[in-house]
Amino acid sequence: MNKIRNPIDTIIAKAKDFYIEDNYVEEKKCYEKIWTVYKDNITTLTKLLNFQISIERWEAALTTGLLIREIRNSTDIINNIALLNVKLKKFEESEKLYKESLLIEENFTAYEGIGYINFLKEDFKEAKNYYNKAKNLQPQSYAVFNQLGVIYRSLGDYKEAKRNFQKAIEINNSISTSFANLINLEISYGAPLEEILLLIEKNKEVLIEEEISKIKDTKLIKTYRLYHAYQQILYLESIKKINQYQEIYKKFFEEKILAEKIKNNSVNLEDSEIKIVSDIIRNGYSYKPKSNLDNYLNKNNNWNEIEDQYFNSSPSVVIVDNFLDSIALEEIRNYLLESSIWNETYYHSNYIGAFCGKGNYSTIHHGILIELNKLLPNILKELKFEQLWSFNYNNLNNKGIEAHADFAKVNINFWLTPDSFNKEKDQGGLKIYQTPAPADWNFIDYNTRNENMDKLLKNQNNNYITIPYKFNRAVIFDSSLFHETQHLSFEDHYEARRINSTILFGNRY
Repeated sequence: MNKIRNPIDTIIAKAKDFYIEDNYVEEKKCYEKIWTVYKDNITTLTKLLNFQISIERWEAALTTGLLIREIRNSTDIINNIALLNVKLKKFEESEKLYKESLLIEENFTAYEGIGYINFLKEDFKEAKNYYNKAKNLQPQSYAVFNQLGVIYRSLGDYKEAKRNFQKAIEINNSISTSFANLINLEISYGAPLEEILLLIEKNKEVLIEEEISKIKDTKLIKTYRLYHAYQQILYLESIKKINQYQEIYKKFFEEKILAEKIKNNSVNLEDSEIKIVSDIIRNGYSYKPKSNLDNYLNKNNNWNEIEDQYFNSSPSVVIVDNFLDSIALEEIRNYLLESSIWNETYYHSNYIGAFCGKGNYSTIHHGILIELNKLLPNILKELKFEQLWSFNYNNLNNKGIEAHADFAKVNINFWLTPDSFNKEKDQGGLKIYQTPAPADWNFIDYNTRNENMDKLLKNQNNNYITIPYKFNRAVIFDSSLFHETQHLSFEDHYEARRINSTILFGNRY
């Protein structure tokens, strides 16, 4: 006998299908039906809310949350609505709601939420105050110790930052974030490479299980994440780094993504397919680069002159061609092409990311950092390493990253895909506006494309510098300058994917 599906489950299943197809008009109609017919049914609305949160439909989830509040006004629902406002970057409304929740009763979630908002506003003293209030209520909270670690690092207190990250890991060693934060901290303060790589190995298993757990919960995976995995597997086969992949896996890839040419935002998975994806994620490949190279940066560059150009330019922007030594260049490119480190996905984007705290760090990266500090002593003087990441584009559309500024002092961005794959030689690089983010803007203000940013750039007549793409070219610039990726047009195959790496030094705060 066929199992009769609950009508609510049927509607949510339809909404999920429309989500996968990236058809929000029809997806929203499903929500509107539930909002209209079941507006007084808290069980149904809660089920819908949980689904909307799982797929990060924050605006729709907020509507659902407000309907629930009309039925039952509790601290839990008020805090949920406050959190949804945070996701939508409505921070004033969110803080107001958290404080309203505290008027009903003292509670951990509200203190933590207000602390996080103050952190985003870069008011670290107030953020620390609220997180300590949260800690008093829940002294074994992993999240509180992790965030206190971030706050202390922002304040330049290495010992307290490390102590809090270690405490967070002690409480819960199955969450990757504190491992990643501790890794970044240790790189910043010059920990031995062996210790850093050991932490990265510990975090690798945690990251794998986190990703698989999320896939099992939602039965979804981002299409471009899957597409990259498929291309990488074929590439590793072609260079004899792995044995020929089983046909069952190839058939799965072809049915799920190739037939659709990755039109959709996400792919819906059956239980048997979740097993396949889990196996693929668990059986990743790691490239081991050469160590103890003679040089990591190109010794033929005049690094003193590069520093002079940086300080004498207004704004501070300098282009460095032939940035890496040839062997280091080959090794880092092999590492990025062959390693299973690409685990950061972004909603509605055509790129995936790899961050140092989550696996994207090797002997080559370590050598580059050491030499940068030696060869650029005046630019990087007293500036700690902040972050390192790489982005990898699928080349099926022409969109890059929108205008934003970074939280650091100095940005070093370098490009790692051969010029022969770039179909438009005057494009594919970087556009740097001669406009810095105002000193009173916080991270959200300068990192999210919005009306205020558009107005600011327009008022400055959109004055910008364009730097065309070139293989092994680096751009060193003031991180407070707004910048964005130029129009992209690279060939559509794995080796042709546009890859850039970014290293940030110094803290804007």
